Amino acid sequence: MATTPTEKSARTIRLRNKLVKIHESRRLKKSIDYLREDVARHAKVSVSDISLSKDLNAYVMYRVARKMVPVRIVVEKDGNKVNVDLSQELKKKSIPQGNNASSSKNGVQSKKAETPKGSAKNPAAQKNATGKQTAQKSPASGQSAESPANKVK
Repeated sequence: MATTPTEKSARTIRLRNKLVKIHESRRLKKSIDYLREDVARHAKVSVSDISLSKDLNAYVMYRVARKMVPVRIVVEKDGNKVNVDLSQELKKKSIPQGNNASSSKNGVQSKKAETPKGSAKNPAAQKNATGKQTAQKSPASGQSAESPANKVK
């Protein structure tokens, strides 16, 4: 079985001219589409034969779609399949991954303490599925948190 050698090339793609008139909410999809079309044109393959790396996708999401900066990519062609990856220079820069984008200095993300709706006003009262408040039973005595005089039988 004869294998074809892979061809590697580095390119810089500038998408500002194509993205400047597109609304910000649609820039991510359009920038990925333009990136695929440009690589397909230069690699002489169809758009469906191109696969983008996760690093490139994250970089486009956080930088290109928002600020329209040029993208330096590395294109590896193996037969009809083309793999597109972010250049090593841009990989060294930190790309926020998922929830770590809004983390603090220590790398620990602070979360607000979540409380149920009814517990902030009256800790003994809870709302059931119909929206009416029901009394919680205290664990020690087995009696409800309401006084016996207020109970309706």
